[in-house]
Amino acid sequence: MNYLKSILIALIFSFNIGTVSSQHLDFQFGAGVGSSYLIEVRQGGTNMNYYVSQSYSAALRLKPDSSYFNLKILFQHVSTISRKVLLILIDRGEIKSFTSFIIAKHLNTNKKFNLGYDFGRDYSVENLNY
Repeated sequence: MNYLKSILIALIFSFNIGTVSSQHLDFQFGAGVGSSYLIEVRQGGTNMNYYVSQSYSAALRLKPDSSYFNLKILFQHVSTISRKVLLILIDRGEIKSFTSFIIAKHLNTNKKFNLGYDFGRDYSVENLNY
């Protein structure tokens, strides 16, 4: 009989605590090809030639319905082939970069115009291998 009282009390308090809001959890993959080090190439005067970059990313996004911000954790890997041009020697290498981001994002949506902003922090590690 004691356990029935406990169950009844738990049911009463569970209805009085508040409402439960739903949350959405998304997982994203990305891949692409493009150019990296655009500023270095544009300025010139460097002894490095940069070629096409490959980029891979994965992200986990949490969107609580009752929250003002969405939270996103993003991991990105970029690989670029480069050549270092010296007087006679031409060395070929690869630049690998791994970056992790944590981002808070807000998006106002309406039928004609969407406006949003985000801010966050990142940590990046870059290696040059010849």
